[in-house]
Amino acid sequence: MPVPVRMVLLAIDSARTSGVATYVNGGLSHYDEINARSHFERHHVMADACVTTRLRDLPVVACIEAPWGGRLSAALSLTATLELWRDTWVRLGQDPARCLDRTAPEWRRMLFGRTRTREQARKLESLVAEQIAAKDLPGRPHRIGPDAAAAICIGQTQIRSRELHQLLARYSA
Repeated sequence: MPVPVRMVLLAIDSARTSGVATYVNGGLSHYDEINARSHFERHHVMADACVTTRLRDLPVVACIEAPWGGRLSAALSLTATLELWRDTWVRLGQDPARCLDRTAPEWRRMLFGRTRTREQARKLESLVAEQIAAKDLPGRPHRIGPDAAAAICIGQTQIRSRELHQLLARYSA
């Protein structure tokens, strides 16, 4: 299995209530669910990740779930939320090239393999997120909501990603 990328990764399950998970050097360090329509909450989450990068002298990358399929009204709402996250990223002075998109089918296939129903995927996300939180954040109570569980899982698909190794190598030179 590839080594985790040395970086701070902010994984976001983008929706009105967004799940967020921060990974530092491959380990989960924080997760939450926030109101993504709140500028303050989005800014706070992203600024925390950026401060962590400065303190640890690491690059930072954001990976945000992008809309895929479903009702048009839901896709439009999710697209608007994704753009809010991207806008906050850029306003914090971060490189837009280090803000990646992943659709749910993409990251779920990377983590779980074959396609599953949404209900099956949500159950698996919850189980995986609980195991990761127990391993990386021992001794803390873990009440992980469904959006935070998805963000934790999105992060798991990226922390060993060849694409991120290549992206960071390209921009660190």
